[in-house]
Amino acid sequence: MVTRPPTAPVLGIPLALADYDGILEWMDAAIAAGSREYVCVAATHTVMAAREDPELHAAVLGSSLTVPDGQPLVWALRAYGHELGDRVYGPTLMEQACARAARTGARPTHHEPCAATESSAASGAPVTRLVPTPKMSMGAPCWRRLRITNSSS
Repeated sequence: MVTRPPTAPVLGIPLALADYDGILEWMDAAIAAGSREYVCVAATHTVMAAREDPELHAAVLGSSLTVPDGQPLVWALRAYGHELGDRVYGPTLMEQACARAARTGARPTHHEPCAATESSAASGAPVTRLVPTPKMSMGAPCWRRLRITNSSS
């Protein structure tokens, strides 16, 4: 069993009390153990929308770990007395996880319904550029369909 970073709730959503290194170490341990996990990268909107959307709420609570992507979530955690540096920005976490996987040869698989954020979809960047191997994907739970387009075609 892989030990998860500690969490604290903000509006009923347990958020990880860890920085990038802590999250990446947990991911490495989960991959090494052959554990099936998924990570939610929660912006403030995700936490607020989960209060009104039962499916989103269930998806976020069902995650192995939810990281605070929104700075207001970090401020809330600090107000509750937790020492936390900065938010864990989803694209940066993905980039660091991909770089780590390239160095170590690990091939993490996160079974989540989408592999792109709305911002990456809006940019027109194909998912294959965001995800270096077909076996690796990360994303926030999607509660609506995203239209992924390839601007180079």
